[in-house]
Amino acid sequence: VGIGYQPSGIFDLNRFDQKVSGLATDTTNAGTRIVTSPARATLTVNQNANTTYNGLLAGAVCLVKTGTGSLTFTNAISTTTGDIIVSNGTLVVETSAGFGASTNVVVAGGTLELRTATSLADSASLSILDGGAKVKIGTNLTETVSTLFLGGIQQRRGTYGASAGSGATTIDTAHFSGDGKLFVANNPPILATNTIWDAGGADSNIDNPTNWVSDTLPDFTGSSYVHFGSNGVAATANTNVSLYGFTFNRDGNFTLANGAGAL
Repeated sequence: VGIGYQPSGIFDLNRFDQKVSGLATDTTNAGTRIVTSPARATLTVNQNANTTYNGLLAGAVCLVKTGTGSLTFTNAISTTTGDIIVSNGTLVVETSAGFGASTNVVVAGGTLELRTATSLADSASLSILDGGAKVKIGTNLTETVSTLFLGGIQQRRGTYGASAGSGATTIDTAHFSGDGKLFVANNPPILATNTIWDAGGADSNIDNPTNWVSDTLPDFTGSSYVHFGSNGVAATANTNVSLYGFTFNRDGNFTLANGAGAL
């Protein structure tokens, strides 16, 4: 799309899906180079060569990158609202490029390489499948997305990366590479579970399963609503605990006692 003596060009998919064996721009001259569609249409780039596309995607174009080669986007921020899917090879987003309006980004295989902190929309949902799919983030970069799914499971708010030098809280070399990090803005929706303290154990430790109804520990990562309780006079926070909420409902005094943990 675009050559030296005619650098501008528009390829309109016009609602039709299309598969090509490569996407390239054979010029760096100033011009407007666009692949677009007024309604959803999928452009599958099944290329084994390494090419650079010096332009943007617009409208409602969905991009699917297959083949073993690398496809590098540069020089323009794409405005397409369509999905961005990498299933093989490498899709590179250069420092002057990005997908600013695509809210569904999937790395099913191969690598999505981000060379700018604005490669993806802050409102995007990023999904990285198991089995070798990776997102590579450049050094000193922090890319922001709304939600993150790893292997189909939504992850908690926080930072993710491949190296301790990235400063990420969660180090994951199975789904990430490079020295940058990903910031995930939103937690998964919480489906709170109710659990009752029955003080059935020989101690008052909060991590003793026999102190809970059915002798089953509640989840201590933030999804449990616990009730103190049907019995007992005290619960000791002897380990770190995160709760969705709690209620004191006893017919006598009850103490949530200080222990070795934080509530």
